[in-house]
Amino acid sequence: GCQRKGEAYGANEQTPMIQQQKLPIKTSAERGLIHRWSFSGPAANSRFNKLILWWCELRKQMKIFAVAFDAPYVKDRVWSFFQNEIPLFVVPALVVSAFFYYSLNNPTFLVVSTDASISWWILFVIRHYLTLQLAYMSEYVFVDVLAMRTLFSSELVGPLATLCAITSKGWPYTFTLWGVFNLLLIQGKANTGNEVYDHWLYFTGLEMFTPENPSGGVVESDTYR
Repeated sequence: GCQRKGEAYGANEQTPMIQQQKLPIKTSAERGLIHRWSFSGPAANSRFNKLILWWCELRKQMKIFAVAFDAPYVKDRVWSFFQNEIPLFVVPALVVSAFFYYSLNNPTFLVVSTDASISWWILFVIRHYLTLQLAYMSEYVFVDVLAMRTLFSSELVGPLATLCAITSKGWPYTFTLWGVFNLLLIQGKANTGNEVYDHWLYFTGLEMFTPENPSGGVVESDTYR
């Protein structure tokens, strides 16, 4: 069988064997030149390799964060806020405030020794209610998502601070963040002339939301602080 195959290719027992050709041995200098010009991946300690690793890790963490954030739940909560809280509390309170300001000549609140009007006090309560909602939202993001469902918190601030945030979940964390938001958004500094602390919506030009509605210096007072 093998003889027939050899004869088919024009070879027989008289055909000399072809010796295997030996490749020339390259010197170390030639091998180094070939290595330098050949393509290889970035070095492990190079900036490019570190950038690639950082980008891959960031994409991984963002995917984890997207799952932990639970967008459908957040969407339902936001929709519930605008569907229930706004029409049942914020809008009626604004209507009552406008009624005191425009229909009753904006009387002052005689129980407190300031010249702040009743209309302004109602707006003051609304603002504190909104900062409370911000505290609830912050608790969900920083405690429920970052601290309990991902590793962001432990990597950024350490495991001890993360554990403290988890154990303070509930009214301790909410009240603390509520005070922080009130300090940043409501509590003003004396003699700053910044209207945003007394009237959030002063830029609308409506008299009820401007200094025409007296605040009595409540947010700058030592009692409020």
